[in-house]
Amino acid sequence: MKRLVVIGAFFLALLWQTGSAQMKDAQLMIGGGLGASYSANPALNAFSSFSAGIYPSVGVFVTDRLVLGGQINASYNSLVVEQNPILSQVNLGLAPMARYFWSDLASPFVAFSQLSGGGNYTFYFQDGVMGSMRTFGFRATAATGVSWFVVPNVGIEAVLQYTYATSTPMYLQLVVGVQAYISRK
Repeated sequence: MKRLVVIGAFFLALLWQTGSAQMKDAQLMIGGGLGASYSANPALNAFSSFSAGIYPSVGVFVTDRLVLGGQINASYNSLVVEQNPILSQVNLGLAPMARYFWSDLASPFVAFSQLSGGGNYTFYFQDGVMGSMRTFGFRATAATGVSWFVVPNVGIEAVLQYTYATSTPMYLQLVVGVQAYISRK
């Protein structure tokens, strides 16, 4: 019990010391995130799916709460069904993105939502060997999350992201990232 009280007091002290967001003076947002998801369905007898991705982005504030910019999507998806070989794919894409901040910009925790959609190039693999099939399609993501400002111009983010692509199954990912808010003044 003592350990729990000490840990709780430590986190309260840490939160007390955090900075608040200073985005009103910011003109650029630069950063990115890493995401992963896993799913399995016992009813389908050893079906499993794994996805991991990296999502760098850059944007410009067009109002105090709206950022427009671009995002690179690089992800790996793997699928195993029963005794079949492992099927996997690598997706690479570039997409315009829009992010809107919902919370008060003066608090240490700022909620946001983000949309992006654009082209996606997919390479297919079977048992680790690249196949001859490659496709170009559409990819869209919708995300919502919260940014915790540990210092006034840097936020650590936790995001729940839903992805749809013409070449991959739809999936939900937990993405953790860092964004820096830079002023040109």
